[in-house]
Amino acid sequence: MEWLLLRGLAREKKHWFDFPEKLQALNHRVHMIDLPGVGDENWTSPPLKISGYTDFLREKYLKEHRTSASQNNGVEKKFGLIGISFGGMIAMDWVSRYPGDFEKLVLINASAQDLSPMSQRISAFGIYCLARAAAAKTVEQEEHAILKMVSNLKAKDAQVLKANVDIAKNKRISKITIAKQIATATQFKSPDSLSAQVLVLNSLKDRMVDSRCSKSLADKYSAQIKFHPTAGHDLTLDDPEWAAAHIHEFSST
Repeated sequence: MEWLLLRGLAREKKHWFDFPEKLQALNHRVHMIDLPGVGDENWTSPPLKISGYTDFLREKYLKEHRTSASQNNGVEKKFGLIGISFGGMIAMDWVSRYPGDFEKLVLINASAQDLSPMSQRISAFGIYCLARAAAAKTVEQEEHAILKMVSNLKAKDAQVLKANVDIAKNKRISKITIAKQIATATQFKSPDSLSAQVLVLNSLKDRMVDSRCSKSLADKYSAQIKFHPTAGHDLTLDDPEWAAAHIHEFSST
């Protein structure tokens, strides 16, 4: 199966770390595109609506990544979309507005304004860490605050912190881009329906976004939901093997 991966707030495709390789090891093909204003698209001004992100990414995906052939060695190709956090919001909009693009949708620790109160969508601890990151005097301090917010199992991993610092220094994301992303995420409302089969992956110990947000999405779309008992908000960082295994199982249903 072919998957497109969408990251969350202020993160770029390099922040998937070895999760794509875990999927590839299970015979899946993986594509990644950076959101406007981030990573390879650092120069692009981010839109103020989720639909703007969707249309930007869809144009690039269809042009640069989606293969024209519907079959591979006689086997019909299947396409899926994976979105984490803010990327999950974009993924929902994409699948609802362009129903023919993907057959499978995986939402990881996502949320929606119409289903969950703001106190669940961003915790007091999350606000504290974001404030620490915004006030940081060095990239190291900023990334340390972010890692502490999104990870439970890798929060003290020096190699992960160094990698995040290197990514940040290579292509610095502007505070304007981050502010626009947060404003857009805050306003996001879940679509009435989704055309793809949906799997929700959730971290029960997410210290940034309450797990009830994922439960609300799963209930609305009658989706199966899998809970990780210890991982943080960045589930694919904390336990990429677990996420890949559940996505692989989902792909065959």
